[in-house]
Amino acid sequence: MPKQADWRERSEDGYKSWLERFTKTPLTSQKRLFDIRVTEMQEATETSPFWVSLLASLREWDTQYQLDRGARLLAGYVPTLEKKTFESALNKAFRRDCLNNPLWPDSEDGATRAVPSTYHSTFNDLVRTTIYVRYLDGAPFLAERICELCVSHGSSASNQPRADVNGYYAVHVEFPQTAEVTTRDFARETIQFNVEIQIATMTQRIVRELSHNFYESRRVSPQPEEGWQWKPGTEAFETGYLGHLLHYADGMLVATRDRYVRRRGQ
Repeated sequence: MPKQADWRERSEDGYKSWLERFTKTPLTSQKRLFDIRVTEMQEATETSPFWVSLLASLREWDTQYQLDRGARLLAGYVPTLEKKTFESALNKAFRRDCLNNPLWPDSEDGATRAVPSTYHSTFNDLVRTTIYVRYLDGAPFLAERICELCVSHGSSASNQPRADVNGYYAVHVEFPQTAEVTTRDFARETIQFNVEIQIATMTQRIVRELSHNFYESRRVSPQPEEGWQWKPGTEAFETGYLGHLLHYADGMLVATRDRYVRRRGQ
């Protein structure tokens, strides 16, 4: 039977101490190497033929959507690739391997523990971006075009609509990339990793801006709040149902737009 960890080991500070013992490397050194590697991953993606082609195709897809649906697809800006911070990746590993693992400090079901040198193969969002669309049906439309483009470049991409009880709605597209990155010994190695594109509506952007800090703190709470659906006036209630409400409004906007387009075509 695995030993039961006490509350100190399940805290984020306790996890950081464990990680330094497990890797035999100070956290500051691991952060420096992580930052170098993720920057190299971002730069490799930005100059890749697929990403360059994707940016060049956005205008064409916008025009195609407008011809099909009678409205613009995009919100009029060029998406840029962002890097996940070391602190965010570390927190994600803490939640995966410690906070949400009842067997901690042992691995759950023999799963490999995530350490900074393997984050690129464990997490799919170290390099990521968000593309905001005007209408709800624009998200799956754009996701399908991105996947088709990936196939034309001799690869494949995953396309997964996301919806959860907390009011989060987006379509996630992940596509593979390779990069030559720095190793712990300052040599070079070629790694494979996934890049994540989140596609959401402009109304969901509002929800994200309002609820970001709340969700960040909620993720690391050892006891998930229960019954928040019955507690109006709380932050959980307001941010959760705001996401659902605006998703419903997005759906109504599509229905209204389509009725208008049909009437105009008569």
